[in-house]
Amino acid sequence: GKIILWNKECEKAFGWTFDEIKNKKDSLSLFYDDPKVCEDVMKSFENISDSFEEWHPKTKNGETLVVKWANIKLPNGETINIGLDITQQRNYEISIREKALELENLNSSLEKRIEDEIKKNTKQQHMIMQQNKLAQMGEMIENIAHQWRQPLAQINSSIILIDAILEKHNF
Repeated sequence: GKIILWNKECEKAFGWTFDEIKNKKDSLSLFYDDPKVCEDVMKSFENISDSFEEWHPKTKNGETLVVKWANIKLPNGETINIGLDITQQRNYEISIREKALELENLNSSLEKRIEDEIKKNTKQQHMIMQQNKLAQMGEMIENIAHQWRQPLAQINSSIILIDAILEKHNF
């Protein structure tokens, strides 16, 4: 659990120089606040494997990184720890998930708006059909009234003529 080598990339990623951490009794506490996690990290050093595990160490400024970490045994018996910072990749994944959720919400919102517009359009078409029926009915009633007015007008003309003749004869 003692750090004996610390390269420039580690300094850049974590913020501590080798001089700052080389004499630290419990160097893992710099990276992990929880003693249980430090214990799990120590146990992982015993499981020498070239498969990567995900860890979440902290940097000197308190930022939490997402790191893929593997402990590899060298032919001389020493262990080398290789880490790959995937924080940015994870942030992109989170961003993509958030954007996908936004798109999903927008899509459902658009579907609802389309559905509402279709209902509104259907209602308007129904109203136009009703108005059209009423207009046709009005025309039909007007035609019927015209059909009745014409004979009534002839009857009325005849009555006026008869009335004029009767008045002429003093009836």
